[in-house]
Amino acid sequence: LDATIHVGCPVTVASIWQQAGRAGRRGRDSVAVLVAMDAPLEQHFCRHPEAFFGRPIQVRVPDVSNPVAVSGHILCAAAELGPLSKAEIQKWFGSQAVEVLEQLCKDARLLRIKSAQTDDDATFRHCQTKGRQTPKQELSLRDIDPVQIKVT
Repeated sequence: LDATIHVGCPVTVASIWQQAGRAGRRGRDSVAVLVAMDAPLEQHFCRHPEAFFGRPIQVRVPDVSNPVAVSGHILCAAAELGPLSKAEIQKWFGSQAVEVLEQLCKDARLLRIKSAQTDDDATFRHCQTKGRQTPKQELSLRDIDPVQIKVT
């Protein structure tokens, strides 16, 4: 294989390097062609390829404004890292995460631990309830739809 053609922008830089790496094995010359679609992000990367290829390999292109995705990641962070402050959650997930944080508390997924000083100093801890999967078991890195259909 001496060429790869990629239609649409992959989600990660690692993905395109992995796919392109299938061409030109054993020291042979090769070419990888990325055919961008009309999505705004893909058009941006066409005009500014350094914005895509200059990223570290692990960087994803997520939609951090999606409350469903942010909710799962906040739960995972709280479960894995222990109590989190509101400031930490805003730093990692953006200011829109505060609404998601409040909903997770209402749904009893997170426990608000109030500080003696002010409510702003509260920390948030994950609450694992009986009969419920852990956040990492609930969260899919591939999609956000809990309904999975296997076609055989």
